[in-house]
Amino acid sequence: MKKVDCQTFDPDYVKFDMCNLSPNSENIPTLSIHIKLLQLPLTNLNLRIAVGLYGSTQIKVLNATFDICDFLKNRKSNKALGRLYQYIAPYTNLNHRCPYKHDIYIKNLSLSSRESFLSVFNGDIVTRIEATTDEKKRVAIELRSSY
Repeated sequence: MKKVDCQTFDPDYVKFDMCNLSPNSENIPTLSIHIKLLQLPLTNLNLRIAVGLYGSTQIKVLNATFDICDFLKNRKSNKALGRLYQYIAPYTNLNHRCPYKHDIYIKNLSLSSRESFLSVFNGDIVTRIEATTDEKKRVAIELRSSY
């Protein structure tokens, strides 16, 4: 991971208390994000996940929108999202059904080449995640990585 950018579109609804990359004990960058929800409970959540591979040509690897509340009711309902969720689950508290009555965080998530589901690609990768609740875009997180 090289860079992370976190953006809020509705500061009265949500804010980032933390959004950074820092090296772990093996000097591998880890991602930590703390999303402070200012209007609780969170009863619906859609994530648009776009992953692009950039090099001499631009390739969209993934561009899809997921209903996270539905997914968390049945984690076998979408295999692609299920694999991604298995990878990040140990690092997040996004681990139960909606409603959410607390902040959401990711702590010390590593995308080292040994572990990452993105490691099958070579080049620069941009992952953009946009979160929508109540049909309003609330936040966006953009992560730049290289393999």
